[in-house]
Amino acid sequence: DTDGTEVKTRVATRVFHPLPDWRVLRSDTDRKPLITYQFDETLGWHISVTLENVEDVRTTVPVPVAIYDGNPDLDDDNTPDAAADLLGELMVMPDSWIKGDPLTPVGSDDSRLRESDTPLNTYWLGTGTLRTTLDTGRHVLFAWIDPPSEDGGGTLEESDRRDNIDAVETLVAEARVQ
Repeated sequence: DTDGTEVKTRVATRVFHPLPDWRVLRSDTDRKPLITYQFDETLGWHISVTLENVEDVRTTVPVPVAIYDGNPDLDDDNTPDAAADLLGELMVMPDSWIKGDPLTPVGSDDSRLRESDTPLNTYWLGTGTLRTTLDTGRHVLFAWIDPPSEDGGGTLEESDRRDNIDAVETLVAEARVQ
């Protein structure tokens, strides 16, 4: 350098590996979380949850999502309460994730674009289902992605766990099917 002092440095290469950040996808039209209770001929009555990974990294592991009827963390300690009404746990499998693309055609020879609740979403989207039958009446369904264990930690590495819980209110009415 200019004052005659020699400075030696090492070159360090750092490779940044982003972690996923999962959250419940919200509809672009009404901003409600995509947690639905629905009937399908194959699955019967079930709860379906669609997640988005807001980091541009593939999900290579099953992502557990616990489904509760009512708030599972009334004491706000970031762990499920012992009295929480756990309906079950679903898994969003690695092969269910697709990259959102608003310009994806319906079919390979079709010029129409695919309809979606989130037409402008370009994140990775994955869906899982939990077979269950709810009683008639009002339910507040909570989806907790990778819920913390008793020690407070989740099982999967993630960049932001603060957005891992969301809820939607649903009304289950009696229906007569013929």
